[in-house]
Amino acid sequence: MTGWLGVIGLLLALVQYLLPYDPHAARDRLIREGEAALQEQRWTVAADRFSQALEEDDSSPRALLGAGMAAHRLSRFDEARGHYGRCTELDGANARCAINYGVSFIDEAVGRKPDARAPFYALALQQFRRVRPQFPEDARLSHQLVVVHLLRRENETALAEAQRSARADDLDPPLNIYLPYNASVAALRVLAEKPEPRSGLCAEASAFLGEAARRTSKYPHFRPTFQQLLRELENESWQSLCCDPGEFAQLLDRIGGLGFQPPASVSPQHCTPPAPLPPAAVPATASAVGA
Repeated sequence: MTGWLGVIGLLLALVQYLLPYDPHAARDRLIREGEAALQEQRWTVAADRFSQALEEDDSSPRALLGAGMAAHRLSRFDEARGHYGRCTELDGANARCAINYGVSFIDEAVGRKPDARAPFYALALQQFRRVRPQFPEDARLSHQLVVVHLLRRENETALAEAQRSARADDLDPPLNIYLPYNASVAALRVLAEKPEPRSGLCAEASAFLGEAARRTSKYPHFRPTFQQLLRELENESWQSLCCDPGEFAQLLDRIGGLGFQPPASVSPQHCTPPAPLPPAAVPATASAVGA
């Protein structure tokens, strides 16, 4: 019996010797565990798994992206940018690392006082512009450019960017909902700033809101997110909105169907130079994980 056990042990050792050796097996297992933890929003666990994966292989773009996302979610922004930066050095085609590097500045600004946010927005914009030539058609990057221009009150620029990307529908929610919503915000802000009607723009704002609602209807669990966006729309400067009367009626019908109404006093005749705009809510952005 003992002899047979020895033979079996020898055969098992021989099989293990003949099997191909995977030097990255431990790294890949840790990366999968980290990615699962990100999906489950267990940020600390995810950070630990990706840290271990990088100990196995510190040149894995996939592990660096995951480590950046976990640190980003834990508001460890310098650490996150370190991982994203290293990722882009190793893999220049990795759009998520390049975009998330800029998003981290926007998210860091949220925790600062309003009068201290501008430098972070400037750094985000600088990063997005730097990588734009590498990813000229990336809708995620276009979305983040719209966000940062809205935050900087560069509404005409935000609108031009939004018109370019808002109808892209190849992204996962909620990003594909944020795209047309932010396009509508940009259009409404431009209408509020200008003392003369802009032909077609009021109708375009209405169409963007309708597209955001259509996409939300496909994902019922994102309906509260969209309703929150509509509530934040109340912070926009409706009193000075300047629309063609026919298009204005269409816009009111659209937003009324979404369960939201602007102030009762607003009318399409408000085509006079507007007063300075008040601070507005932060536009819809995307987390690092979804970016």
